[in-house]
Amino acid sequence: MPERLVQTVEASRHLEQENASFASAYSEKISIKTKPMVSFIIPAFNEGDQLALNIYNLIQQYSDLAFSASAEFLVATDSMNASTFNSMDWLNQNGLCKSYFLTERIGKGGTIKNLVQISQGKVIVILDADVPVSADKIHKAIMKVAEEKADIVIAQRKERSDGELRKFLSVSYNLLVRILFSSNFRDHQAGFKVINASALSQALKFIRTDSLAFDTELLVWAKKSGLKILAADVDWEENRKGHVSNIIPARSVLTMLIDLFVLRVLSINGNSDRMLQRIPVGNILDTKGKEVSPEYMTVLTSKHKKLGLFRRFYLALAFRA
Repeated sequence: MPERLVQTVEASRHLEQENASFASAYSEKISIKTKPMVSFIIPAFNEGDQLALNIYNLIQQYSDLAFSASAEFLVATDSMNASTFNSMDWLNQNGLCKSYFLTERIGKGGTIKNLVQISQGKVIVILDADVPVSADKIHKAIMKVAEEKADIVIAQRKERSDGELRKFLSVSYNLLVRILFSSNFRDHQAGFKVINASALSQALKFIRTDSLAFDTELLVWAKKSGLKILAADVDWEENRKGHVSNIIPARSVLTMLIDLFVLRVLSINGNSDRMLQRIPVGNILDTKGKEVSPEYMTVLTSKHKKLGLFRRFYLALAFRA
C-alpha cells in the first residue's frame, strides 16, 4: 500500500455528528442491489475538508430531487493531499460515495477516464469537486440525456468568481478553440458535463489528453462524431472556502496550448484512435488500499525518439510541484 494511504484519519467530527442520520438513511438506500442509472464522476485534488461538505450537500440536495438509489457517486484523486484523503475516507465510510486513489499522478482528464472504466451508470455526470452547479441544474441536465433529448449537456457559465487574469485567459482560450475547430460554443472548459455513457465510451477512443484540456477535446470529438450537444446557461459558484485553485495559470496555459496543437493535428488526420494507446501506469485503489483496477494513461503510439523527449518534457511541465 502506498505511504500516502497509511496516514488516513477521521474527517470533520461536526459532519459526523450533525449529519449521521442522513448518512445512515442514504447508505441504506444505495445498499439496494440495483444497477445505478447515473454515475457522478468527481476528480478531486486539494479541496481538503471542504470536499466532504461539498459532496455531502450535493447528495442531500440531489436526493430531494431524484431517487438517489439510482445514482452512484465516484470520487478519485491522484494527489497527495492528506486532508482531501480524510474527506474521501469519511464519505466512503458513511456510504455516501465510492472513493478511489490513483497511485500515479496523471491529471484531471486521466482521473476522469479511469473512473469511467469502473462506473456503471447509463448517464455520466462529470463534475468539479467544488460542485459549482446547483443540484437542480444537474438534475435537469440528467433528464435531458436520460430522455434522449441530448447526447451531452454542457455548461455555459453566466457568472464567475474568477480573478481578472483567469477571466482573460478563459476568454482568449475559448476564442482560439472556436477558431481552430469551428466551434460555436462559448465555454469549452466548464467542469460540468452530462453525457450518455455509450457515447462517452466511443468518444474516449479519440481523446488523447489526460490533463486539463480533456473537457475541450471531449467537445471537439463529440461535435465531430455528430452527437447532439446542448449548452445550458448556469450560475457558477466555486465552493472553495479558503482553498485556492491548484491550477497555475502560466503552466496550465502552456500545456493546454500544446494539447490544442496536438488535437488540431489529430482532428485533421481523422484516425486518431489508431494513433492512441492506453498503457498501464499504476493502480486504482479503494480506501483500504485494495486494488480495484489498473490505472491507465493515453499516449501516442509513435516510437520516435523526439516524441518521447517531448512527452517527458510535457509531463514534467504539467505535474512539476
